[in-house]
Amino acid sequence: MDGVGDVNKDGYGDFVVSSWRSLQGTNYWGSAELFSGKDFSRITLFDPKTPEHWFGTQCRCAGDVDGDGTNEILFSGKKKAYVCDWKGKILYTLEGENRYSTGYGFVLAGGGDVNGDGLADVIVSGPADPPYPEVVSVFSPAYAPLGGDRKALSLSKGETLHFSLQAGKFRKNHFYWMLGSLSGTRPGLPVGVVKIPLKWDPYMNGTVVFPWSLPLVNPVGVLDFQGKASAAFKMDPRFPPALVGATFYHSFLAIDFLKGRIDLASNPVSVKILP
Repeated sequence: MDGVGDVNKDGYGDFVVSSWRSLQGTNYWGSAELFSGKDFSRITLFDPKTPEHWFGTQCRCAGDVDGDGTNEILFSGKKKAYVCDWKGKILYTLEGENRYSTGYGFVLAGGGDVNGDGLADVIVSGPADPPYPEVVSVFSPAYAPLGGDRKALSLSKGETLHFSLQAGKFRKNHFYWMLGSLSGTRPGLPVGVVKIPLKWDPYMNGTVVFPWSLPLVNPVGVLDFQGKASAAFKMDPRFPPALVGATFYHSFLAIDFLKGRIDLASNPVSVKILP
């Protein structure tokens, strides 16, 4: 059980209680309940309705993960963890590198604002199952360092996708570099402590060797005092018509030159090219 703050805004702190085997006996079908701190009445039943789920082995206050002013609740499950709002909706399902271990997700906690984006982060771990190693993962579920204002662009109209880069205040004055791929996001490229969520191909090679060439605009630079920057992806009617139907994927790196390392690879943003 854990206190979750005054989620229903009645002036009293509320609390959550969970059990990993509350509804289905031998099937390990767990659930959880949110109770009012005012009169101890039940506010919400968290019931994922999934056999062999192990839901609710642990529950923790996650903090305000999505920035709505109300704390979310973090639940453990089999190989996963879940962030729910106080009304019972699963907002985020979290899986780490150790997701094949049945123990992953059994240990969790609210982590505070680790990356300086103003939103609460969470920590997920658990006992390992041989041959899988133990892994501790820190998640920022609602945080997307890279945003885009378009999902599709017209080639003939020469339309532009504008990127917003938000790496967190503690990365102010760090160097950023936009990378792209035409082949997708998997399996990704491990570089130091990060994994770039792009697949290497000729387009990605071009964003590394010739970063200032179109279609990217302002692809390399320095993050401002808030850890932010802007870039763009611009179509030109003179580009080959064969690009129609293609999907481009982009991510950016934040580079700390003082420490000589890449300390962030953003989420990927995709855009489809239309006629």
